[in-house]
This record gives sequence, structure tokens and C-alpha cells, in this order.
Amino acid sequence: MDDYGIKETEKKDITEICSKSEPVVSVLLLDKDTAVYLREKAFWKRSVSTGEEKQFMKSVGTSPKLVRRDSAIVMYNKEGAVCVFDLSGKKLRELCGEGTPIRSACFLTSTLVCVGGESCKLLVYSFAEVQPLFTRVFSDYIEHVASNGKYIAVSLSNGEVHVVSYRIEESSGGVSERYERIAMHVEDAGVIDTEKPATVHFVEMSRLFIGLSSGASYIYDVEEKSVACESIVHSKTITGVEMHGGFLVTSSLDGKLRISTKSLREVSSLHVGSPIISFSAVFGNVGDGREECAGSEYLISTQFGNVLLYRDAWVEKPADKIREERKSAPRTLLDHSKSASSIVDAITAVKTAPVIKRTKYERLVYRYEYIKSLSHAAQNGNRQALSSILEYLFNTDRHISSLCYLEDEDMAVVCDMCIDYVKDPEYFKVSASVLELCMRALLERKRAAESPLYPVLERALQETEEELQVQGASAVLREYLSTLILSISAGGSSDI
Repeated sequence: MDDYGIKETEKKDITEICSKSEPVVSVLLLDKDTAVYLREKAFWKRSVSTGEEKQFMKSVGTSPKLVRRDSAIVMYNKEGAVCVFDLSGKKLRELCGEGTPIRSACFLTSTLVCVGGESCKLLVYSFAEVQPLFTRVFSDYIEHVASNGKYIAVSLSNGEVHVVSYRIEESSGGVSERYERIAMHVEDAGVIDTEKPATVHFVEMSRLFIGLSSGASYIYDVEEKSVACESIVHSKTITGVEMHGGFLVTSSLDGKLRISTKSLREVSSLHVGSPIISFSAVFGNVGDGREECAGSEYLISTQFGNVLLYRDAWVEKPADKIREERKSAPRTLLDHSKSASSIVDAITAVKTAPVIKRTKYERLVYRYEYIKSLSHAAQNGNRQALSSILEYLFNTDRHISSLCYLEDEDMAVVCDMCIDYVKDPEYFKVSASVLELCMRALLERKRAAESPLYPVLERALQETEEELQVQGASAVLREYLSTLILSISAGGSSDI
């Protein structure tokens, strides 16, 4: 069985931070070990390693949300309040709101924040002033705002996405020594009609991510005024988007957290099993000098009130510097003989072949107890053994009868593993075949449509078809490129 299956080296774990009846509308990761979440009309801070919990912010109003940049945190709510806090939870300033619900906010600089909501006004505040620095009125409610230092994208409820360019000018003579006098100049850069409310986020200086309520997404080039690429990243409304290390992280009400490239090509995904309301992410190399972290960490809030911390390939190790050893060439013939390798590398004693010791799963497969081996591997959560057994049964054409008699709980574990491995080219055929057979087996059972496995398998089969199309297109492209290279190398470049 060692020749089959996926050999996992990643370290994954999920920790439940808190559980309540009402959904948590906003969560925030301050660092790799500190999670902030809403509970009992106040924000609480909890250490992941020690479990210690204490109050972070109090009297935050109705449906408060947080947005952070560097050492500043801005909190806004449905009462229209806009407050600035530091990383310890201390309130630094309360800005003058409009009194109407605010739906979105983003930072322009470390001391400028932009908010918008049901007042139909785009408001830009400076931490040095209580009153808005800039105001602009739109034709409908503002659903979402985003900025990248050059442009501001404003998504309206009627489906319009307005993009404006801005320029900040600072001068001396401000109200305090900490802040300078600021002037803001704004120019229109374009309007995009998406026909539906959208979530927006800049992935590059001139490229804007637009995620619709249907799950379809676009990368729009602001300067070229054209769609650079498009894809269906989710099957339901997109609820959050962040950029980390060149990767785009999105969440949706379909219960999926997806990591994509800037061209919307999926890298990996996490299926939570319930609609995701909000999330906050931290990627590797966030140590304080003593520790170095690799991988990614996600704080996820679901519609059922659960706040989960998910770590993917998370490794913590001391960041000790490797001391370089000085090496010099042998100076004498004796030193050269000592450093040179001998012709005889090793001496191996002749002995009988060792007795083959089979594992529990190998013994079950050897005795043709395929269903029992799959059930044991699924119940123990041993993905390496499970993938090995499935690949062996697939290659020997014995997986059809084995999967049909699995219990729903064991089948759910098998499907969850195969969904994660659909993107693996070496395991794609096995995953696609197993998912299709699981769907057939489920449809033959009573009340198949009521099973929680049915929508998961239905979505998984759609992703399998999409991945098959992507692999087909990649194969055609590789064949074309190889033909083109052969033509050029043969001197046929003049005919191309």
C-alpha cells in the first residue's frame, strides 16, 4: 500500500474559538495567536495558545465591524458611529458620523479612513479632524468600498461600481504636532454596471476584483477599462475578500473559503459546512524575531454563530541563523587522503530477507475486506491510508462495490478528502471517479435529496467538471507550445 495514495506533509487543524446562537458579523486576527470576536455586545480578545480571554472593546453598538491597518483599528456600526482604536483596545478618537448605518469602510492611508452606507455619502475622515475631510453623494446606498493608494472603488446597491482617483496633499500647520493639514483631490476614473450589488477589492494598482452576489467574479482593469479575466469562484454571495502575499482569499455563503491567484485560478479551498459571514487571515512569516511561522491562518465566523480558527500547513520554528563553516582545501597529501572518499562506501552483511510486517489497513486489504478497511480509515481520520486504499481499489477496478455499502458518515469523510484532492493532477482520476460513484450510491438511497451530503456532492461534481476543462485546455496549450518550439528550432520561424 506504500505505492498508492497521497502522502500528506501538511499540518492542518481547526480550533473552535467560541460558539453562540447569533452569527458574529466581524472577526479580526491581531496576530498569529490573538483572535478578536464579538460577544454580548462587546469585542473580546482571546489567546489561541493559552485560551485566556478578556474584553477588548465595549459599548460597540449594533452590528459593529472592524477594519485594521498597521496599529490602528476602525470600528463602525449601524448607528453610524466611527471610532478609532489602537491594538490594545483603547479608544483614540470618535469621529462625527452621519447617524445612518455604515456598511463598509477602508483605509486610504494610515491616518485616513473612508466609509459609506445608507446615507448614500462617501465620507473620508482624517484622524486629526472630527468632521469629514471629503464628502461625495451617490445615487443609492453604498454597499462596499475599497482603496489601494491611488483609486477608490465604490459599489452601490443598484449594481453600479464607481472608481475615482485621488491625491493627498499634506502641509505643515495642522491642529497638532502628530497630524499635518491634509487636502484631498478627487477625479472620476469610470463607472462599471454589474447589475447586482458587488464586493470590491484591489488586487493590483490598476486591477479591481469585483465579486457578485451570484458567486461570479471579475478582474477589471481600471486603466484599460476592460475585463482582464473572469471566473465563477463561489456558488452564492461573496461575503469577504482579502489579499495576502499575492493570493486572493474569498469567503461566501456557500460555506467555502477559497484561495486564488490574481487571475482567479484556484490554489486551494476550505469547506466549512455552513455559510461564512466574515473572516480574517494571516499568512506566514509573522514572527516577532524569536519565532518564524510558515503557512496560513484563518479566523472564520459562520452563520450559526461559530467562530473557528483554521491553520493550514502552519509550522513554527526558531529563527536561528545558520553559522557558516569555513572550508579550506587539503594542504598535504595526508590531509587529501583523509578528505577523499574511499572506493568502498559500505560493507553489507549477507542475511535473510526480513519478515514483511503489514499494517492494520494492509491486512484488511490483503484479506479482501475493502469496506471494513475504508470504514476504519475514515473513522480514524487517516487520510494517507484512505487515499492509498481508494487508489488501489480504483486501479484494480474494485471500488464500485466497496463505496456503495459505506455508511453516510464514512462516505462524508471520503468525499471531503476527494474534494480536497480534485486539484491534484496525480489523484484527479481517482477523486472524480469516487465522487461520481458516491453521488450514484446516495441517489439510490431513501431521501437522498434531504441528505446534507447531496448539495456538497453536487457542488463537488461541478468543480470536477471545471477542473477537467482546465486540464483539457492546459493539455491543448502544451501541445501547441511544443509544436511551436519544434517549428522554431527547425528553422520554421519565418513561416509562423
